[in-house]
Amino acid sequence: MSIRRDEHEMRNIERYFSPRDKEFKWHFVRPKTKEELKEGDAPFVSEQPIELFGLFQSDFGSNCSHVRVHPILHWTELDVWRFIKRENIPVNPLYFADYVEKAYGWKNKRFRSLGCQPCTSPIDSKASTIDEIIEELKTTDIEERSGRSQDKEQIMRRLRSLGYM
Repeated sequence: MSIRRDEHEMRNIERYFSPRDKEFKWHFVRPKTKEELKEGDAPFVSEQPIELFGLFQSDFGSNCSHVRVHPILHWTELDVWRFIKRENIPVNPLYFADYVEKAYGWKNKRFRSLGCQPCTSPIDSKASTIDEIIEELKTTDIEERSGRSQDKEQIMRRLRSLGYM
């Protein structure tokens, strides 16, 4: 399992290599010292390594307890479904409208993002094959996690600060 930047705006600040401390917390910025702060400058310094042209920092120093790696950070949801099709990877049937109709009686509904039952709801869709999902994604502007009922920004910040993402 991996995260993707297009899943949520908070993931745009993630890096492919994400160092965590002993409490599994992610420190992506720190306040600047008085000596570092110049008028008109941002008050924070990035603690994340810069990723340019495929070159990645691999020495994270003594403050790092472990590093999380996000190899598909640059992929989109469409990239994932194309990969699933190409590699013939089995998927949960809840992603398909025909299964959801048979299992729950909900016509023209499918799950786009799966989570726990109380906080995940289906979206309007007739897609019942991977090809139909791919075609649907080419024309939709609905966010992937639109079927989740949680306060997305707040929960994402909290989970990340606790080291879950």
